[in-house]
Amino acid sequence: MSHFTRRSLVFALSGMSLVSLLGLSSYADDLFSQAVTQFREKDYKESFTIAKKSSESPQRSFLLGVNALRLGNYEEAVALLSEAETRLPLVGDYAALYQAEALLKLRKFGLAATKAGAISKAYPASTLIRKAEKLYVDSIIASGDYKLALTACDNFIEKYPSGSDSVEVLFLSARCREELGNKLGAAQIYRGIWLDNPRTQQSQNSQERLKELEQAGIKTAPYTAEELVRRASSLFSQNDFSSSLQALQSIPLEGLPDGMISRINLRIGITQYRLRRYKNAQETLTKAATSVVPAIRSEARFWNAKAIERQDQQESAFALYMELVAEGKKQEFAADALVEAAGLLRGQGKYGEAARLFEQVISGFPESRFMTRSAWDAAWCHYLAGENTLAAESFKRLLKNEGVREKALYWLARTLEKGGNADAVEYYRALQDEFPAGFYATWYREQKGIKDCREQIAQGKRPVVPVLPAAFDKPRLLASLGMVDEARREMTAARKKIGYKKALVPALAQFYREIGDFGAVISLFQQNVQPKWEKDSLPLWSAGYPLAFNDFVSQHTAANTLSESLIYALIRAESCFSPTVKSPVGAVGLMQLMPATAKGVAQEKGTFDPARLTTPEYNIKLGTKHFRDLLKGYDGDVVYSVAAYNAGSSAVARWKKNLKGLQKDEFIESIPYQETRDYVKKVYASAATYRQLYGLK
Repeated sequence: MSHFTRRSLVFALSGMSLVSLLGLSSYADDLFSQAVTQFREKDYKESFTIAKKSSESPQRSFLLGVNALRLGNYEEAVALLSEAETRLPLVGDYAALYQAEALLKLRKFGLAATKAGAISKAYPASTLIRKAEKLYVDSIIASGDYKLALTACDNFIEKYPSGSDSVEVLFLSARCREELGNKLGAAQIYRGIWLDNPRTQQSQNSQERLKELEQAGIKTAPYTAEELVRRASSLFSQNDFSSSLQALQSIPLEGLPDGMISRINLRIGITQYRLRRYKNAQETLTKAATSVVPAIRSEARFWNAKAIERQDQQESAFALYMELVAEGKKQEFAADALVEAAGLLRGQGKYGEAARLFEQVISGFPESRFMTRSAWDAAWCHYLAGENTLAAESFKRLLKNEGVREKALYWLARTLEKGGNADAVEYYRALQDEFPAGFYATWYREQKGIKDCREQIAQGKRPVVPVLPAAFDKPRLLASLGMVDEARREMTAARKKIGYKKALVPALAQFYREIGDFGAVISLFQQNVQPKWEKDSLPLWSAGYPLAFNDFVSQHTAANTLSESLIYALIRAESCFSPTVKSPVGAVGLMQLMPATAKGVAQEKGTFDPARLTTPEYNIKLGTKHFRDLLKGYDGDVVYSVAAYNAGSSAVARWKKNLKGLQKDEFIESIPYQETRDYVKKVYASAATYRQLYGLK
């Protein structure tokens, strides 16, 4: 399989009956294919120039029209898209919407509003109706007819009460009210936007409008403490802890009831904890813990114990946890505190004591959300404590739980094997039969030197390309025109409409693979319940484990003496092969490199440009170098290197010290960060699947 090339997209998708469907003879000529490729690369000028030279067709008119729109040639865009709307009705709604956009740019507001407003009637099943109605609002406002615009805004908000566009229209409705003389009504809306949508641009704009209106003598009611807490909670729920803390600390406490003050202190303390300001959190939570409100007092004491534990005052933290436990169900954090206390003991290597506390969670709080987790943790601590009989009994009980059955099978077998019990073979066999592609079966085979007998995909043999039914013609057409985002949206709508059909999975996987949406392909594979590894299901496994960007992977793994399968597994886990994805913490691209890390690896002269990390080859080049350096630092140990790739070298150094003496599989199972623990298992198993599926070295 070669690196995904966009030029082949037209040919691949046009082979799926669209030519015959639309009666086109020149649909996939080479020039048009080149024009589509340039469009996907966002080189609209070149795409327009090449498309002009291609054979005449409705698709050509549509592509030329969209290019003209993107290039700012609005008059030409309107003419071309008007023709395309008539001649290419399958995407007529797109042609109509783009005409309305061009007309708005031309300041032909009445025509733009008329065109946008007609889309819902002309195309009642369109996925673009909401966009069209928003465009109608924009056009009416731009025309200066604020009375009609206000009606349009109110209708839009009533129909779509949530969403970023709804907040934008709500702001516009306030502007209309201002223009119509209802300044107090506008101010009240601005006030609501600032409170309820704090992370939007409209919130900032609303604050500015409120200041101007106040200078003009228009005042609204002061914000109450309850409202400001609500705003801070909204910021907190969106992980904007700094802004949340700032909002909470700005609340005047004078004159507030004691209950409200303690509630604010509780929220401040928890937010400080999230910001890792543990000493500050302890001080604030100590105040909240004196609250007259039992629920606040209980929660504050719990978080105070966590803040103290984070400052390495483990004995004090443990004592506070156990105080809460001793009070039992008189307060709601007893189960939480017991779990934390057990985890603290486990971290100290007191595995037997920890196991008994986890079992206390099971017996004392059978309806808590910690039941399954505590049952597993109890079994695992029994194992680490060398209490093999208790561990085996606990693992056996967990076999009935599908969520943990795979690892329970492995560790039950390991426990029995340690005790010389021949029954271990039975459980290892069940593990191989039920979860052949999982981490535990993979690890077992490799540690025992057992050959992986799963069948490989026949090299050089291309499977028959499945054909999607007519219900998917629209996303296929859009994809063939290079409009991948639009195709993806239409595919989602089509799938939702017809529901889940297992027989369509291979064809859907082929579609997503053709447009380069490997994340959707992998998601399809995962949603389909892991199929058995057999000849007929290999194409589905191939979809779930794609060899994307393989030219670059092959080149840079060879240059850094790395395993191709391991790098594929890393990319699959990090980004699902999406070149432009960015994590909440700022990691970028296929191998999710932090800009600072990438800059250090690149060692380039001049200014480092993080935007280059979205370029597949550059990202893979730096990512493989970075992983090579990690491997070198850990003497070639893949487990430590993969863990460090996810959590950082300092964390791995700490774990190696704290978990000294454990065997490697025990180390993996004991990694404190669940994300890293799962990540190591996923990458390790995926690498083995890549090796076996494609015969990689």
